[in-house]
Amino acid sequence: MATREPSRLIKALSQMPSLLLHSPLHFLLGEHFGELAFLGRKTGNKYTRTIAFLREGDVLLLSTGARWWRNFVPAADVRVLTGRRWLDGVASVVDDREEAEEILLRVSNGIRGYHRATRQARSAAGVSMSQVIRSLDEGRKVIRIELTGTSTRD
Repeated sequence: MATREPSRLIKALSQMPSLLLHSPLHFLLGEHFGELAFLGRKTGNKYTRTIAFLREGDVLLLSTGARWWRNFVPAADVRVLTGRRWLDGVASVVDDREEAEEILLRVSNGIRGYHRATRQARSAAGVSMSQVIRSLDEGRKVIRIELTGTSTRD
C-alpha cells in the first residue's frame, strides 16, 4: 500500500508557527515559543525546529520526542529566535534522570497546553510526576540551552 503525502494545506499549516515567529505578529504565539536553529552533527546541514520552552534566567528548558536531540550529544552551539531576536546558546541533553524529571515537570506545568503536545494527562493540580516519568520512559528527552548572548548573525 502506498503512503500518502501530506496535502498542501497540511504543509502550509505546519509552516504557520515559523511564519508568525518571523513576523510582527510573533506575540500571538506567546513568550514560550521560538525557533531553534542548529547544525547536524554528522552532515553539517542547517536545521530549524519550532519549539516551546520555559525560560529561567539565561537558560531555556524544553523537551522533544523526536530524534533531533542527538545533535546535542555532545553539547552543540545553537541559535534561538525569540521575540524576533536571535540569541546564541549551547544546547545539551540532560542525562541525569532525576534532574530530567524535575525539569520536565516544571516545563509541563509552566507552559499552557504543553501537556497536550507531550501526551501527558493533566489534573486540576497539573501534570503529575508519574506522567513525567512515563514520558521519559517512552523516550522523551529534556534539552537545556544555556544562552550566551545576542546573535550577531542573521
